Amino acid sequence: MVALGPNLESDYAHEMRLVNSSSNCSGRVEVFHNGQWGTICDDRWGIQEATVVCRHMGCGEARAGMNGAYFGRGAGPIWLDFVACTGNESALHQCHALRWGPNKCWSEGGAGVVCSGVNLESDDTFDIRLVNGPNNCSGRVEVYHNGLWGTVCDFRWSIQDATVVCQEMGCGEAISDVPGGHFGRGSGPI
Repeated sequence: MVALGPNLESDYAHEMRLVNSSSNCSGRVEVFHNGQWGTICDDRWGIQEATVVCRHMGCGEARAGMNGAYFGRGAGPIWLDFVACTGNESALHQCHALRWGPNKCWSEGGAGVVCSGVNLESDDTFDIRLVNGPNNCSGRVEVYHNGLWGTVCDFRWSIQDATVVCQEMGCGEAISDVPGGHFGRGSGPI
């Protein structure tokens, strides 16, 4: 059992960013503390914490709280560990955590988020569809971007990725992630 400290508000004057993703609304969560960017350990990181980050960043609803260094481990210190939010907070500093770091991280490190929306400051929007499947909730993932439909490479594709797509499509949780061109090769850019 971990005894969590008080919320971080009294010690908070920090910026936050999402990095290592092609979208402004997904990536590894980093905070600026003591003049340096650092990561948040993903111990017990989940959808409640992602909900707070997505809300704070203006990126809509949280689709997933990513752990296992999904968006990479990061090079700076691990500033926070065992962050615990209820999901109702408006910013991460209102959540509880052990203390400002540097901290040790028992897992892979690098807590991340995938949010539903695209930050309104960005024009990096895209549509998504599933093709060649038996119904509208299974098939090859294709993304419409810059006027073209293209496929998504399945290298390192996981059940977490499939869950994000399923939720974005209104199809609920993913049952499986099917790699290897099961639904045929795409013809557009990857």
